[in-house]
Amino acid sequence: MTSRQATFITTATAPEIVIALNGRSVVMAGETIRLTFAASNVHLFDAETEQRLR
Repeated sequence: MTSRQATFITTATAPEIVIALNGRSVVMAGETIRLTFAASNVHLFDAETEQRLR
């Protein structure tokens, strides 16, 4: 059986951004972090309809 961990980060920006990190990460509440990501891995949703935009 494989154990998977995920870290979910919610920003205080408007609109809100939620980031799910898979794998090992050590992030403490209130900590400032730098993120990089591949645009092909980004999923955007409409806040009102919750429909995927891309």
